Amino acid sequence: MLTRSLSGVAALVVLAGCASTTMGPAPVSGGVSGRSAPSASARGARLDPGAALLRAGAADAITTAQARALFGPPDVERRDGAGALMVWTLPTCALTLGFANDRLRSVEPGARRTGAAAPTLQACIAEARTRGAAS
Repeated sequence: MLTRSLSGVAALVVLAGCASTTMGPAPVSGGVSGRSAPSASARGARLDPGAALLRAGAADAITTAQARALFGPPDVERRDGAGALMVWTLPTCALTLGFANDRLRSVEPGARRTGAAAPTLQACIAEARTRGAAS
């Protein structure tokens, strides 16, 4: 019963991330609207956890393998067809990443403990940078 509930929640999170209007659609040209394609040094900046998370929804967003390289093994991972959901628990936040076709599509910071206020994405990214540097 719990597994069915968790899989239902995971599916909704992935679908909501794919349909989210806050991330916008993936660019068709490979670059951000009004800008040229990123340079080699800008692509290298994707290795920074914060920069990688902010590229969610882009055609060159990180893959699940790159997410593992940045943050280590996820605490929770769920795969359904072409979608995946990965969760890392950090000191005060739970970082949930949604993937479609092995590309990052959504980033959701959540509270680490039930009843606690959810941190901002920036606070969660700061914790993710710390974890990325420690791994």
